[in-house]
Amino acid sequence: MSDEQQSPQRETDETRSASKAAPADNAGEKAKPASRKRGSRIWALLLMLVVLAGLAALFYWYERVHPNVLGMLHLSEHAAPPTTGESPASVPAPAKTPVAKKPETTPGNQRTEAAPVAPAGSATPLSTQQAAQLMAAIQQLQDQLQQLRSDNEQLHQALATQQRLDLRSRLRLIADPATRLPQLALLWQDVSLSPVLSANQRNEAISMTAAAREALTQNQQWQQRLDVWIARLAAPESGPDLIPHFAHPWLAWLARQFHFRPAPTNGSSGSRVLRQKLIRIRRGMAIESWPETKIWQPLRAELILINASSAKAGGKTAQLELPNNFKAIRQAVAALHETANRWLESNP
Repeated sequence: MSDEQQSPQRETDETRSASKAAPADNAGEKAKPASRKRGSRIWALLLMLVVLAGLAALFYWYERVHPNVLGMLHLSEHAAPPTTGESPASVPAPAKTPVAKKPETTPGNQRTEAAPVAPAGSATPLSTQQAAQLMAAIQQLQDQLQQLRSDNEQLHQALATQQRLDLRSRLRLIADPATRLPQLALLWQDVSLSPVLSANQRNEAISMTAAAREALTQNQQWQQRLDVWIARLAAPESGPDLIPHFAHPWLAWLARQFHFRPAPTNGSSGSRVLRQKLIRIRRGMAIESWPETKIWQPLRAELILINASSAKAGGKTAQLELPNNFKAIRQAVAALHETANRWLESNP
């Protein structure tokens, strides 16, 4: 065959082979989407299986934790359907009566009855005996509470009575004339802290406490001033001994057995007498026995003259700091006693 005849034959063979290869390629391209679809279906199936397994595990855990909920759901499924025109929420669920078990016989021919089992989530009704026992327990608790209240009231009354008795005992001590200023100040302070006092009585007790402390402070200051004057007026009882001292021990002992001193002058004797009077007044102040005005004023005048003479001589002077009379402190102490007497009379 010639080349011209062979060329058409070659073309036909090539076209046949190309036509055969084209369907094969199309089949391969079609097979790829099919395999992808099968792979996606397998993954979706596996995902569904994992989700179902998780839901099953969650349901199992919830049933173990809340066993009563599933019983209530089971009861609600068997409830009667609501009638026409009524919502399911408005129709009450019928109460399920507990089913009593049949009596069982024991090997000893003794029949035992099982207690009725109440459905989960429902309250067990009380029997008449249980209700009576519950009411009796409530009544007993109420009686005990009432008894506790009455006991508490009695304790409060007893405490108030004891506090009033303590107050009266302190007032009696204050009203006693033998009670001194230090004790008066402490007693009035205790009275002001008493819880049974009214507001006016408390204020009066506080003022009495302040008055007692002020009188006590003044009395102590006056005693200190008298101590200064007593020390200042102190002088030797007489002049120096005129018997000489001997070196020999026997003669020295004999000289000490006898004393020969000059007589005191008029000034020294007057100072000694004034000092003795001040000592007596100082002792009286210690027991709150203050001198009368007619006795005290001449002594105070002598002290003023001594100060004036010391000032003229250029000597050391001391401030007097002593009252003209003791009426004010007497009245303050009398008020402390009288107030206590008035309180005792007003509250017998």
